Amino acid sequence: MSEHCGENAAIEVEIWDAVRLGRSGFGAVLAVGGGSARPPLVAHLRLAGDPSLPSIGLVGKGIAFDSGGLNLKRDAGEMSWMKSDMAAAATVAAAIRLAADARGVGGGPTVEAILPLCDNAVSGTSARPGDVVRHPGGETTEIVDTDCEGRLVLADGLSWLRAVGHDALIDVGTLTDGGAGFRRTGVWSNDEEFVARVVAAGERVADPAWILPLPYGEDEALESRVADLRNAPLDRPDTARHAAAYLARFARGAAWAHLDIGGTAYLEFPIAGLGEGPSGAGALALAELLAGADTASRR
Repeated sequence: MSEHCGENAAIEVEIWDAVRLGRSGFGAVLAVGGGSARPPLVAHLRLAGDPSLPSIGLVGKGIAFDSGGLNLKRDAGEMSWMKSDMAAAATVAAAIRLAADARGVGGGPTVEAILPLCDNAVSGTSARPGDVVRHPGGETTEIVDTDCEGRLVLADGLSWLRAVGHDALIDVGTLTDGGAGFRRTGVWSNDEEFVARVVAAGERVADPAWILPLPYGEDEALESRVADLRNAPLDRPDTARHAAAYLARFARGAAWAHLDIGGTAYLEFPIAGLGEGPSGAGALALAELLAGADTASRR
C-alpha cells in the first residue's frame, strides 16, 4: 500500500506486510513480531531532496508494546509504560514531517526511513532464545535474549538501507537508559564529522545529546557459534555499549550514528521543565538535520 503523508505530499509512504517483509529478508522483524496476534509491519517513508547532497537513511524502533518476549520483563513498573517502546518510530516519522514542512521543494538531503512496527508478545509462536534470524543482505543473529528485540529490528532496517546505498545512516531506539539519564540522549557513531553534525543540530533546537565512545574489545562478547553474532552478551550484563557495538556491525562502511532515547523519550515523573509522559526526544534534532539547515558537505 502506498500513499502520501498527511497533508504533505512530498513524503511518500508505503506499508509493507509480512509477505513483503519475508521477500525482503526482514527476518528479525518477523521473529520479534511472531508472537503477537497482530502481524508485524514496516512503514517505509521517502522524502526526495537535492541529489548533490549526501542522502540519509533512518531506522526507528516501533515496538508497540514490549513484554520482553519469553525473557519476560520482571519489573511491573517498567512493564506499565512499555506502550512507549514505539517512541523512536514516532520520533523519526515526526522529524521527517517537520523537515518536509520546513524546507523548500527539493531542498535538503534525500531521506529514506524504515519503521519496523510490531509487538514483542508472549505466545507459542514467540521467538525463542537460541533462534537464529537472517537480516536483509544475509547476515545472521543468534537471539540469546528476547528482551533485546529493539536492536534486532533496527539491524534489519540498517541492513536494508545500507544495501540501498545511502551515504549516512541513523538508527533511533528506546533500547536502554544509556546516555545522560533523563536529560541527554546518548549517541554512538563510527564517524566523528557526521556525529558532530547530529549533536550540533540538537544543540541548535534545545534537543540535547552527547557523544559516547564505541566500546573497545566488546566484539568478542557478541560472538556466536551458530550465527554471525548474537544480540546480547552472555558472560556480562548487557548495556548500551553492547547495543551500539552490535548495531555498528550493520552500518559497515557508511557514516552512522545510533541514538538511544531509552532514558529521554518517556519520563516517569516531571523533570527539567518537562511533564510526565512522552517527551518527543530526538525529533527536533533530526528534523533540523534533515531540513538541511547545517552546512553538510556536498559530494
